[in-house]
Amino acid sequence: MGSRHEFSEDVANFHWGTGTWTDLFYHGHGTISVGASAYQSEAVKLWSDYRVRYIEMGFRAWGVFLSGCADSSSIDVYGLAWVDLTVTGGNQHIDAASPGTVTIRTAEGDDTIGIHMGGRHTDLKVGDGRDVVHLSSGWDTDLTKGDGYLWLDGSHERAGWTAVNAGLLHQGGHFESRSTGNTILVKRADGEVFVDIYGVGSNYYAVDAGTGNHTIRVASPGTNKVFTADGEDDVTVVMGGRFSAVGTGNGQDKVKFVNGWDAVVNKERGSLQYSQMCDLAGKLEVNSHTAKVYGDSTSYGFSLSIDNQDDSEPWKAGRWKAYAVGYADLTVNSRASTWYAALRQRRGDSGFRHLQG
Repeated sequence: MGSRHEFSEDVANFHWGTGTWTDLFYHGHGTISVGASAYQSEAVKLWSDYRVRYIEMGFRAWGVFLSGCADSSSIDVYGLAWVDLTVTGGNQHIDAASPGTVTIRTAEGDDTIGIHMGGRHTDLKVGDGRDVVHLSSGWDTDLTKGDGYLWLDGSHERAGWTAVNAGLLHQGGHFESRSTGNTILVKRADGEVFVDIYGVGSNYYAVDAGTGNHTIRVASPGTNKVFTADGEDDVTVVMGGRFSAVGTGNGQDKVKFVNGWDAVVNKERGSLQYSQMCDLAGKLEVNSHTAKVYGDSTSYGFSLSIDNQDDSEPWKAGRWKAYAVGYADLTVNSRASTWYAALRQRRGDSGFRHLQG
């Protein structure tokens, strides 16, 4: 049979052994510490009426529920079916696990959240501040982040999809994920941003605005799509898969392909340095709004289009050396800048054709 307990003292402690369902209510403003040394066969739930100084909670149960507001907390829970935690207030430290579902909501503050077993679905919502999220095993994960800074550690492989939707990351961010697919959307990124993601099906990383400097590594046997804003970005496609698209804004950017099939690179103003480690089996398409484009590529097909909209340094010369097995196309409107191209194209048994312009 279950039980109901209410507390109002400044420091409340309640710990027990085995049990079924338990409802806990804290009416004070101080500290509450609750936990059980044994597994609870039904759900354990805790509510706090006011903002408190500190919440400590430790349970292994069928389900775990918490609704409260605290300056800080230390929460370590396991729910066989589900975990549902809402803790607003200050800085929270939460460790949760469930083979079912995990739902966690925090507000402003510097939070550290560890998901040691994600189960079928994990839904995380964290507010403004400097937040750290660790993801271990699990299936699908949805992470919504407010403004500030986010460190996502998803270095353990997960079977489902990882989706991140972040606000204004004025202090930068760190994104690391291994899953079936990754979708990371950021409204604005400033500061230093590090991205290292692997998706069996696909990767999608996009920043709407900002001047953050990105260091990005993406890999997928399916598709990769990376779009950054202004800043100095360094993008490496470790595994290009069927198709990869990279778009960078204004700044001094670097793009490198280790391997892959078809690829598209779009560059705004500034400069672009392109390089390859291995040949691309398909076609490479490069579109640029600056003449300061430098590259060395080998692919089946090659297309380079330059419409220079950045003539602030007309003495700067762009250069590209390309080898294309099937075809090579070049369109250049360099305006006030100087541009050099050397294209080599195999044409049946007639050898190579060399173009310069």
